[in-house]
Amino acid sequence: MGEIDIVVGRMLPFAAGLGVDEIALRLIVLVVWTDSVVRTGEEKAAEVRRRLMRAAGV
Repeated sequence: MGEIDIVVGRMLPFAAGLGVDEIALRLIVLVVWTDSVVRTGEEKAAEVRRRLMRAAGV
């Protein structure tokens, strides 16, 4: 879970700016990081940002 905590820490300011709370962010990161799609770290981070934008309604 260490990698997930690092990503959450880095994405938290972005999520807060969108009005998404930490619990929702953790859920999104967990889903993206554990899904079966093969992605690089950068692709996973981009997917998290995309899902955050969708969750925020942007």
